[in-house]
Amino acid sequence: MGKMNIEQIIIGTIVSDKDAMIKVSGIIIPEHFENLTARLIYTASVQLYNESFPIDLLTLNDRCSRIDPGVDAMSYIIDAQIESAGIWNVEHHGRLLLQKYIRRQLTKLANDLLRNAADATKDENALMADTEAALASLNAATLNGDVRSLYAVSKEAEATIKAITTKGGITGIDTGFRELNYITSGWQRSDLIIIAARPGMGKSAFSLSLAKHAAAHRHHAVIFSLEMTSEQIATRLIASNTNIEARKLRNADITASEWGQITTAVRNTEHIPIFLDDTAGISVNEIRTKCLRLKRVAKLDLVIIDYLQLMTLRDSKNKNREQEISTISRSLKALAKELNIPVIALSQLSRAVESRGDKRPQLSDLRESGAIEQDADIVSFLFRPGYYDDTQDDTSAEVIISKNRNGALQTVYLNFDGPRFNFTEPKVSFNRPRVEEFDVF
Repeated sequence: MGKMNIEQIIIGTIVSDKDAMIKVSGIIIPEHFENLTARLIYTASVQLYNESFPIDLLTLNDRCSRIDPGVDAMSYIIDAQIESAGIWNVEHHGRLLLQKYIRRQLTKLANDLLRNAADATKDENALMADTEAALASLNAATLNGDVRSLYAVSKEAEATIKAITTKGGITGIDTGFRELNYITSGWQRSDLIIIAARPGMGKSAFSLSLAKHAAAHRHHAVIFSLEMTSEQIATRLIASNTNIEARKLRNADITASEWGQITTAVRNTEHIPIFLDDTAGISVNEIRTKCLRLKRVAKLDLVIIDYLQLMTLRDSKNKNREQEISTISRSLKALAKELNIPVIALSQLSRAVESRGDKRPQLSDLRESGAIEQDADIVSFLFRPGYYDDTQDDTSAEVIISKNRNGALQTVYLNFDGPRFNFTEPKVSFNRPRVEEFDVF
């Protein structure tokens, strides 16, 4: 079966089967069609589907005539109906069409690479970066996405609003902390969230808590750790979920009963949707490529980066560190929007905090770039009063929300168990609904 037949089968099935668009719209987009007439007809089908109009021979031909009056869509649609007679597995043919599109693009990319590699004037580092970007763009192009009508998007918004009452007021990914949920409604899609702190405040441990709570609601999270190894992260998670101090895990000072807890916790990780990457000095482009690949082969709902200042740029010529951080910050916001998921980036604060009487961080303390504040949807600071003041409770912690594009500025009070790298809520009643969690450990 040739590529033309596959395109005809898909178009013919869309006209014949009222459920075909529901089945295939999540697999292919108009750009995946090689035949320009088929691409036009599928574009018209997407528009009709998004506007809740029926898709039949007359409505489809009329919409095609509005988009491009010079194309004879009617003849193609009639031939396509004949070609697709008796065929109903439109998802299978949609995947075949996607595969052929990918192969066409890979062939073009390979030819371009061969031509550029033979050009001695081309810089090899720039060539590798361009090739990496082209592959990432191809990954993005194979993800479904198209211009949609206001009505179609509004219907999704309506469904989201309805879901609020059944999800305890949470429209995004549950943070695991009721007061934080109340302020943010959960981590929202396409948001860049900055969690900043001075060293020793527990921001890595806090990010692990966020990943763990996301996984408890069956959300898939990836942690890019530029400071700790993946094994160190796993050890912290075991400490957090077995109530065994991390010090004992490091020193192998384990009792028989504790070994049982560890064995159970490790066994349960098989079903926990958390992915780890400890590539040192990883670039934004590398993170983007890995996230796009992960979203395609598995699933991805949340990205956590620990931490922003350790990231690098492929091309940082003639840029000072502040400009580099600004570029990284903008790229992370673009990544959140492209993936349509929350991206949480941890950030170091400048030493200016240490010189003040009140050590609580403020926006001006964001290290090396004001662009972080500008690009982020939420900027929060992690602060433990007992770290600086021996008279204060060393287990108390504050999450200070200093920027919230869509909500209030507030402080959330938590408890911090340092030996086990665990953040919990104080034992007081918040009168906030708790969303059901699944036991992942």
